[in-house]
Amino acid sequence: MSDRPLKIALANVHHSTVGRHSACMPINLGYLASYTISQIGKDRVEISLHDDPEEVLSLAEKGWPDLIGMSNYCWNAELGRTILLRAKEVHPDVITVGGGPEFPIDADERREYLRYRSDVDLYVYHEGEVAFAGLIEKIREGIPVHQLRSTPPPGVVALHPETGELVSTPPPPRMKNLDEIPSPYLSGIMDRFFDMLRIPMIESARGCPYSCTYCSAGAEWYNKVHSFSVERVKSELDYLAEHYKDLPDIRLSICDSNFGMLKRDEEISKHIRALRDRYGWPKTFYVTMGKSQVERLVRVAADLKIELPISPQSMNPNTVEAIKRKNLGGDKVENLYSELRSIGIKTYADLIMPLPKESKQTLLDGFRKLSQLNIHKSTPFTTMMLKGTELSSKETRQQYGIVTKWRLVPMQFGEYRGRKVFEPEEVCVATDTMPFEDYLECRGFIFVFNLLMNDLFDVFERHIHELGIERFAFFLHIWEKTKSGATALSDLYDGFIRETKSELFDSKEDLFAVYSQEANYEALLQGKIGDNVMRKYCTAAMVDKLPQVYDLGYEVLHELMGEDDDGRTTASLSAAANWLRHTRDPGPLMRREASAFEDRILELDYDVESWYATYPNDPLVTFDTPSHYRTTVHRERIEKAIDTVTKLHGNDMRLWSAKLLITNSLKYFRRRCEAIH
Repeated sequence: MSDRPLKIALANVHHSTVGRHSACMPINLGYLASYTISQIGKDRVEISLHDDPEEVLSLAEKGWPDLIGMSNYCWNAELGRTILLRAKEVHPDVITVGGGPEFPIDADERREYLRYRSDVDLYVYHEGEVAFAGLIEKIREGIPVHQLRSTPPPGVVALHPETGELVSTPPPPRMKNLDEIPSPYLSGIMDRFFDMLRIPMIESARGCPYSCTYCSAGAEWYNKVHSFSVERVKSELDYLAEHYKDLPDIRLSICDSNFGMLKRDEEISKHIRALRDRYGWPKTFYVTMGKSQVERLVRVAADLKIELPISPQSMNPNTVEAIKRKNLGGDKVENLYSELRSIGIKTYADLIMPLPKESKQTLLDGFRKLSQLNIHKSTPFTTMMLKGTELSSKETRQQYGIVTKWRLVPMQFGEYRGRKVFEPEEVCVATDTMPFEDYLECRGFIFVFNLLMNDLFDVFERHIHELGIERFAFFLHIWEKTKSGATALSDLYDGFIRETKSELFDSKEDLFAVYSQEANYEALLQGKIGDNVMRKYCTAAMVDKLPQVYDLGYEVLHELMGEDDDGRTTASLSAAANWLRHTRDPGPLMRREASAFEDRILELDYDVESWYATYPNDPLVTFDTPSHYRTTVHRERIEKAIDTVTKLHGNDMRLWSAKLLITNSLKYFRRRCEAIH
């Protein structure tokens, strides 16, 4: 090869046709680039990083890169394929390399996948830094691509150029000292993404000691945990805080599989707390916490001021065993939740549905248990058949009678150089213990449960406690009334069920064909179809129908509570309902209706504001003092929160409002009450 640097474009592309699905920094590219430069030499490689598909297409059409490395995930695989096919079309000699978790584990399936992905010359699997740098060294030595495909270097697979058969080599040993990867942040490689306003991601350790069958990190390859040094992590956090100190609504994403389990994680969390005290950032996080070392996890959660994510995925012991899951608290998870609640630690639970050996009854029983344990909220997910996981293997599918369909990854589509591109995902919709109709019923219940677990409805939790109502009975009663068609929420519920069914296809080819039709593509552009159905309908309820949902909640409270002999409970609930409708309706503020920002006067027969502020000291009925409030909103803070979220995710309110509804920024949309004496 000539003495000039090898020009490499690394890409982790995202669709942005109707707002950005993900606004995270492509830190994976940063690790690849910084390690490759450290091993090959900055005078021998010239590397650029990209997350904009149009930017990569433009470079490819100009013939700039000698090599394009494309990250391969379920949300961008078809887009990556489109870009690389176009690159080969205009620049046939360009070398194309794929890498990432959207890659099968079975050899036959890998062969078929690479035959479909004719755009990819070579595929790097598992952790990519060492394998990718080794591949680049071979290319720098002048070894042609057809020879590399015949005898790929360690950690690389390809189809033999003559026989078309899969050729694979064992991966290089995992890197134990991760500091061998120079920091992409501290070296300045990631600086351009600060100007593009991306969500920062940081990794302090890699690997997972668990073997969950639905997760690619459950593979034996990743069972040992290796770490970056604490001082390195702290320095990166300092660097990020300096850049984001004026952007308090930008969250920090911690990418470890089990953050908080290691002793060193306490030191890191204390450093994050010190940065927040100094800079006001970070205030919110995306983090996956560990599954053991409870006391340490509690301390870390307290430092970060976050709810402790305890993600059982299922409360059915037979299911937990089938998916090789080890939950925090083990078979005494109920005791753990109770202990955490007693010391004031809020928790939330991720659940996946349907999983092997789960039935409609065991799922509802699981929600009943979670309700009794007073988790703060729950995040439900549909089972995704991710490539590279044990759950997606032929053996597991046959063992548990898994039935799958294909749907669009939410809003992940676009048109590029005249070609419509859609990102399909394979999901489980039935098993031998949960038929499809039960799947739909469970999805319906989860819609109601998920909606009512939002912080906008925390007042109901307090009423339930004071009135002695079983929490699950409250959720179940609202669900039964709603699905019967008797509530203001019923039309949204029916739409949710219809779209849950209509978003599913028998094959990804069927999906491509239907969405390619002009009328359907236009419906995608308008957001009528193709969004995350759960998010779409929960957001619609909270933004457009919140007062009616509040009314439904109070209606059910009255139906479930005991006799009200003196009428005081009824009167206090009526006051609370008025207070709630007045102070907790973010929709008009999100729509920026002028009247929503005006000061208002609220008169109630009960001092609901004081009750809410001092709960759980005394019941609402004891606050029977006529109260007058002036209510105001913090317009500047609301405008700033909206400005930040639109810069991250686009101007389409359907999308950014959903993002606000799951972040702490929502607290700024509450009307503040000041007593008038």
